[in-house]
Amino acid sequence: MQRIALESKIIKSAGYNIETEELEVEFINGSVGTYAKVPTEVWTRFLQAPSKGGFLIRQIKPHFAFHKE
Repeated sequence: MQRIALESKIIKSAGYNIETEELEVEFINGSVGTYAKVPTEVWTRFLQAPSKGGFLIRQIKPHFAFHKE
């Protein structure tokens, strides 16, 4: 999955697979993880959020299964 660089204190880059609804996040510390079954609408809102890290913590982390690679 191709990721795009983001301006964030905790996230280096993120990518989204529309077919599988997987959100892949690369954190500043170099770890990579995937959130499952994230609707496209949430991905769009994530990209538009003024704070990507804050959105991830409040709107994605508590609601979607996470798998660390």
